[in-house]
Amino acid sequence: MNKLFFIAILLLATSLNSQAQNFSLQDLTNWWGGKTISKGDVVNPVEKVDTPKTAVTEVTEVTSLAAGARLESGQELKTANGAYKLIMQTDANLCIYTKDNRPTWCTMTNGNGAGCYLIMQTDGNLVVYNRSNRAIWASNTWELRDKPVKMTLENDGSIHLRTANNTSVWSKK
Repeated sequence: MNKLFFIAILLLATSLNSQAQNFSLQDLTNWWGGKTISKGDVVNPVEKVDTPKTAVTEVTEVTSLAAGARLESGQELKTANGAYKLIMQTDANLCIYTKDNRPTWCTMTNGNGAGCYLIMQTDGNLVVYNRSNRAIWASNTWELRDKPVKMTLENDGSIHLRTANNTSVWSKK
């Protein structure tokens, strides 16, 4: 029996027969082969859509900021090994912490209020700005000839500014 014909009969029976109301959309989904059918879907009744057999189980931590990327107040980066994190704190202080929440380095910019952010600028400078977009801390790497294009948080808890060929031109720990 054609599935499309069955669906038409089912819909007709549902509207005419109160006993057919016990047949749910989940029953129809299971019969159709596991694909959820939503209003507006175009379904080819001859084609069976297979569901994926595998799922992504590994989540990669974000460990770097590319040129132009920002770390907003309250956001953090974590090392791949999970031993350290770089936090743009809500008090405007940028700090590296161990997994035991012990600070190892800070910009000492706390007290500048909420709404601050860290940006890896396209000119190669890593800068913390306050909510008024005034620079309150900077790596002062904008003048380097071989400009950094990203900031990385390394597994040893250090941050590095790296060039396009991955050479570290500035670091803090």
